[in-house]
Amino acid sequence: MYVSEARRLSDLIVQADIEHAFVGDLVVTIVPPPEMNAEPVRLHDRTGGRGRELRRTYDALVRRG
Repeated sequence: MYVSEARRLSDLIVQADIEHAFVGDLVVTIVPPPEMNAEPVRLHDRTGGRGRELRRTYDALVRRG
C-alpha cells in the first residue's frame, strides 16, 4: 500500500492476513518513505514455526516528540 499524504501520525493499525507454508519463515516489515528519515519497523520476525497462517492486528500509538 502507498500513502500519498504527508501528515503526522497519531496512531497506526496494520492488519496482516497471510497464508504461507511456514509462518516461521516470514519477516514482515513496514518501510517508511525515505523523506521521513525513519527506520523500518519489524512487525513479525520468523515466529510461529510450522504454522500456516499469520492473522494479526498490530496496533501502536505513535508518540509525538
